[in-house]
This record gives sequence, structure tokens and C-alpha cells, in this order.
Amino acid sequence: MISGADAGSDPRLFPPVLDVPGVADLLGLSIEETRRLIGEGWIDSASVKGRLLFHRDRVIEWLRSQRVDPDDW
Repeated sequence: MISGADAGSDPRLFPPVLDVPGVADLLGLSIEETRRLIGEGWIDSASVKGRLLFHRDRVIEWLRSQRVDPDDW
């Protein structure tokens, strides 16, 4: 797994399929925060043999959809 520090700002350096720690790393969140978002249904996942897996590009699409206007801060 490539860590966020190693990947820099280019998410394409992450593998196309991520596990929970990989999603947390991609988003710069803790594993606990990431699990909460998943549990609340914010981030799409697939269960494969009991493991939650995520398509990197779908996670990036979700993140882009969460964009806020700086005027709303």
C-alpha cells in the first residue's frame, strides 16, 4: 500500500481497489473516521469474502461531490 505521503497529491498512484486503510490514507482521515463515513453510507463499498473494498475513482468522485464554497465556511 502506498501511503498518502508517498503518493503526494496524485491519487492515481493509489491502487484502483482499496481497503478501509487505503481509503483512509487517500482521504487523509483516521481509520475510525473512515469507518464512520462508510457505516453512515457516505462512501460506497463492496463486500468481497467479508472484506470491504472500494473503487479508488468512486471514492475520488464522492470527495469531489462534497466540495463546499469557501463563502459558506
